[in-house]
Amino acid sequence: MMKPTHKTAAAMLSLGAIALCQAPASAQAVTPEAQFAPPVRIMAGAEFLGENRSYPSPAFHDVNADGHLDAIIADLPGRVTVALRDPSKPASFMKEKPLLGKNKEQLDFGNW
Repeated sequence: MMKPTHKTAAAMLSLGAIALCQAPASAQAVTPEAQFAPPVRIMAGAEFLGENRSYPSPAFHDVNADGHLDAIIADLPGRVTVALRDPSKPASFMKEKPLLGKNKEQLDFGNW
């Protein structure tokens, strides 16, 4: 077997790039634009989830191990709260409250 030189390796790379650029016609078909539903704000008790907070970012996890996903909300200043799922109503959450650590103090990551 012949050892490739810089010239033969460059030629093989060029041919490989050309082969990659030649996509079949079916792959070039235009797909319709995605349709999204309008956004819906989630209620936590009588207020909106993350109301009056800087960039609230929700995640969902079963915090109290009751089999329902709860909403965990962190914000830009680093404050973390939880809104437990209200099992008596479909897709509803109770009022937000501070998420406490093992030491029973509020979790706060100080502008993470």
